[in-house]
Amino acid sequence: MSRTVARENAALTAKHFGISRKTFHKWFKRFKGSKYNVKCLADQSKAPRHKRTWEITLTQEERIRRLRSKYPHYGKKKLKALYKKEYSEQISSWKIERVIRRHKLYPDKKKTEKSVRKRAGTGQKPKKRITQLMKEDRPCLLFHRSKPLRTIRR
Repeated sequence: MSRTVARENAALTAKHFGISRKTFHKWFKRFKGSKYNVKCLADQSKAPRHKRTWEITLTQEERIRRLRSKYPHYGKKKLKALYKKEYSEQISSWKIERVIRRHKLYPDKKKTEKSVRKRAGTGQKPKKRITQLMKEDRPCLLFHRSKPLRTIRR
């Protein structure tokens, strides 16, 4: 159909289908490469080809686990300083946090689970907005004065 309408002109074909010429050429190249198979024009995955991988080596992970078990109440920044002092190697606090999360190396597991559940439950109640307020026929309804006015004595 597009060949007859646009007479094999890419710009006119793109205009006919409401797409850019660049998109038309991309699709046409894909279509031609598949030996004119219409099924190749279906949507393809938009996921990245190369995803980032875990950058911590097994030795680093084991060292962090050992430090955390030795000092369970220390935070990631303090553990970072201890790691550098003990192993003479720089490591980011984010890597330490990721290892702690991955292996659940928290000092009090029950307390952690409770705080996680509490954080998850906070988003359930919607906030009351001023637009939902019931309007009354009272002047200065939305104004509030916390302290009474003082009279000036002379």
